[in-house]
Amino acid sequence: MRACYKCGNPYVEPREPPVDALCPRCSSYLHACANCDFYDEYSSNPCREPRAKYISDRQGMNRCEYFRFRRPPRQEKLSQQADARMKESKARENLDRLFNK
Repeated sequence: MRACYKCGNPYVEPREPPVDALCPRCSSYLHACANCDFYDEYSSNPCREPRAKYISDRQGMNRCEYFRFRRPPRQEKLSQQADARMKESKARENLDRLFNK
């Protein structure tokens, strides 16, 4: 799920946010480099899109035509054995809690 870079408030609209869109929780701009999939704070130009123009304010509103709302990394599926161990562990914790161990 896509979310605001500053407060983590989910962005549920199917389309990219308009240029002047604000986060309803913290009022930060959603169409900002910090929310972009190309944003990389560790590169010399904090943008991995080579055709993008330099933008000095990475948290402020911008009109970059290459903006693509950042998507969270995919969660890797656990193996069946690991999944079974996690379920067993949770079940044991619930039993311990039930019997006050």
